Amino acid sequence: ARFVDCIVRGGYAQSSRDRRDIIASGVWLMCMEPLKSGGPDVLSAVYIYLHLSDHVSFYDDFIGMHPDFWHPSIFCQVLKHMPKVLQLPDTLQADEWELRCPDIEAAVKSLFCFLLFWTAKETNE
Repeated sequence: ARFVDCIVRGGYAQSSRDRRDIIASGVWLMCMEPLKSGGPDVLSAVYIYLHLSDHVSFYDDFIGMHPDFWHPSIFCQVLKHMPKVLQLPDTLQADEWELRCPDIEAAVKSLFCFLLFWTAKETNE
């Protein structure tokens, strides 16, 4: 999980195509193992999922695909650990908000995309 996290967050998988390939190849699944075991890489797994979820949903030929990515059992584990990613200290300064906003935005988008995926699937859209 740390390796793929470093690839994604370090800018080596910059393009949508790169992130799409991480999902299409199934590499992301190995990164979700810490969510089940509760190991030290849990936060890395949540970050990877949140940042890849944007690409799974909005890449033109990917919309509505990969139900394994949006599987409720995986998403439930992400939700379980998401508060650890979104913890905001009471002493957060104005300039620190700028650093935290991408993580908060990714979390909100992933919630929306999960709901959209399963709602559209139920209505056959």
